[in-house]
Amino acid sequence: MAATAARAAEPAGDVRQLSADEVLARMKQGNLDFLAGKPLAVATDGPRRLAIAQTQHPFAILVGCSDSRVPPEVLFGRGLGDLFIIRNAGNTVDTAAMGSIEYAVAVLGVPLIVVMGHERCGAVAAAIDV
Repeated sequence: MAATAARAAEPAGDVRQLSADEVLARMKQGNLDFLAGKPLAVATDGPRRLAIAQTQHPFAILVGCSDSRVPPEVLFGRGLGDLFIIRNAGNTVDTAAMGSIEYAVAVLGVPLIVVMGHERCGAVAAAIDV
């Protein structure tokens, strides 16, 4: 358990040192830990907050639904500064969302984009019923 907690608490660091495959592996492991009921072990202390106040180096972009039942940081075992998240009802990508994605890739150098849907999405159900 200590090794898993240490891995989860480890900040992403400089994304230029991580490949998309390495990032995806971290995301998958965090989700497996969540599914197994392991406690979320992420750095939220003063030093971490001070570090990310100076600069950000998220290692994944996540486009997800704004549904309160699917918080990406919790589902993937990630902490402050790890994910660059764009959330809206139905996890759609409009012009504003695309600008955020482009910024994260071009300026922040984020190597992976994840689009996350979920079951029983009210926005998707409403769009189908129209």
